[in-house]
Amino acid sequence: MLSLVTSSVENGGKKENDDYVALKGFFRLMQLWGIRRADQGVLLGGASRKTLNEWERALAAGKCPHLSSDQFERISYLLGIHEATRILYKEKQHAYGWITRPHKKLGGLSPLEWVVGHKSIMALQSMRYYVDDLKGGVAT
Repeated sequence: MLSLVTSSVENGGKKENDDYVALKGFFRLMQLWGIRRADQGVLLGGASRKTLNEWERALAAGKCPHLSSDQFERISYLLGIHEATRILYKEKQHAYGWITRPHKKLGGLSPLEWVVGHKSIMALQSMRYYVDDLKGGVAT
């Protein structure tokens, strides 16, 4: 299972290494979910394809790009959604496909389409709460 990120709070903020771990988790999750680069940018609050490519190259070189607190929070919600779907569905492919499958409660949209369409951090937060509710209302 993809290891999840927990921000370590020291002196009121995240540790330097947290951005590195969060981005590594983000790119791995995007690969598992099969998310297009354009949608990845929207999920991170409007990051350009160029920025995403630069971050991925930096990570491969062992360098740590800096994330804004908004981007870090967005990744946290995405990883929480992943964790919840892995609890809901024992088969990995069902868990990984959840984000792109249409849902009646979302008007026939997939969770990805719904979040990307709203383009806000609040949409990610709402989707996190939605999936937590599906698994019984207990936040992971």
